[in-house]
Amino acid sequence: MSGWKPGLKKIYLPNVIFRLMRTPSLPPNKVAFRIPTNINKLDIKDYLTNIYKLDVVDVRTMVYAAESQINNQRYRPSYKKAIVTLGDDFNYPPR
Repeated sequence: MSGWKPGLKKIYLPNVIFRLMRTPSLPPNKVAFRIPTNINKLDIKDYLTNIYKLDVVDVRTMVYAAESQINNQRYRPSYKKAIVTLGDDFNYPPR
């Protein structure tokens, strides 16, 4: 397809939640998200480019294992964290 440009692809909103994580230790052009474990880097870039019109340069992901404590009966499921590098600086929305 020679006329294809980023942002012109039809996207149907998936049942996926990207949770923005406030991380002051990151540079201003990087943003951290907590995402489900079944989302890959290409899906993250495609979603942020087509839905929010962001200029995504790079995506790094990390998977955190589930935590459980038997005595206290506390369980935290596994999750994935994505560090997204943007072309411009990112301003966090007000709390």
